[in-house]
Amino acid sequence: MPIPADLREKIDNLMAGTGLNAVRDAAEAVSTRYRREGSFAKEGANLQIRDGAEALAYVGTRLPATYGAAEHVLGRLPDDFTPRTMLDVGAGPGTVALAALDHFDSLRQVTLIEPNAHLRGIGASLVPNGNWINGDLVGVEMPGKDFDLVTAGYVLNELNARARAAVIDKLWAACSGTLVIIEPGTPEGSAVVQGVRDHLLEKGAYIAAPCPQMGTCPLHDAGKRWCHFSQRVERSKLHRSLKGGALGYEDEKFSYIAFSRMPVALPQGRVLGHVAGAKVMQVEMCDDQGDFGTAQIAKSDPRYKEIKHLDWGDAVDFSL
Repeated sequence: MPIPADLREKIDNLMAGTGLNAVRDAAEAVSTRYRREGSFAKEGANLQIRDGAEALAYVGTRLPATYGAAEHVLGRLPDDFTPRTMLDVGAGPGTVALAALDHFDSLRQVTLIEPNAHLRGIGASLVPNGNWINGDLVGVEMPGKDFDLVTAGYVLNELNARARAAVIDKLWAACSGTLVIIEPGTPEGSAVVQGVRDHLLEKGAYIAAPCPQMGTCPLHDAGKRWCHFSQRVERSKLHRSLKGGALGYEDEKFSYIAFSRMPVALPQGRVLGHVAGAKVMQVEMCDDQGDFGTAQIAKSDPRYKEIKHLDWGDAVDFSL
């Protein structure tokens, strides 16, 4: 998917005020720190963006991919969901809010919570009409309890299990409509999402996406297979320069869960991998019976033409 032209222009304008070499050096410093410390919470890790150049590097290298993931997720919410108010926590430069503002014409008020001053400063220029709050997930008081949409993108993994459970409860209490959690599409990120799923189902929440059922996840403790999705995002010339890559795209892998205050009509199945095949299409999926496996759709099957155009993460109207 392409990043909207107006957002791409805003990013380019932000970079114009700082030398590209300085931003590229900062991008390498951040990347090295993440490789050394790991992207998930552990004792003594310090992954905070440290200055303006690092914040710009983050925007140039990570915002397009995380925007793509957020747009994918928001596009899987029920069609009749039309939020007017939004709370985005751990907002960074406002990536998820930007995707929501582009996706929902109904959205009128956005509140964003972010502790890092450098990211918050950039975010204020990208989402200028947002209500920006300086605060961290654990210590901040939620600024209300009636947000139609509450989001937390790529942030719960920074907390230990006890703090994470408390934050999930705070987010759910602030939500009057739909809560969306997005994490990296790694085994660790999927485990965080699985923990949120288990926790909120116990609280009586209703799944809105991606699961086609609210029972035990068939990929829970599945070993080498975990629930995640993929979104291909175009890379600009600037993006390629900062990341040192030649490809004109990147595939962002992510895991997510969305919960609703009200029951939602769920699909019969969800595609959990790339659809492959020629005469017989192979569709890796989970279904409303709590099963995970591969559906084989022959060319003679009336569903074949539709199956050919399915993407990873799409809903399907059949079970295994």
